[in-house]
Amino acid sequence: MNSQTPTVAACTAVGIWATRKIVGPIVTCATAMAVSIFVIHLLGDAAAPLVIGAVSDRVGLSNAVLIMPGFVALSAVIWLIAAWRPDRYGRA
Repeated sequence: MNSQTPTVAACTAVGIWATRKIVGPIVTCATAMAVSIFVIHLLGDAAAPLVIGAVSDRVGLSNAVLIMPGFVALSAVIWLIAAWRPDRYGRA
């Protein structure tokens, strides 16, 4: 188990809950989860090495990897904003 497993599990659970709450059918939930997994891999697995490589060419690898905590903080802010908007998915 790696350190990302709890985060991915939470994202998956929220994605399934929100899709079933808004759209309904289980087939739609499966499609939504497939798209979610694809986007997670596209932005994380595929894009991250390219971004880190491009930045490291300019400022060096040791400085380039320091941008990752910034992206983690940005994602935490996005999650907190979403958590403070419960009315968006019919919860009050």
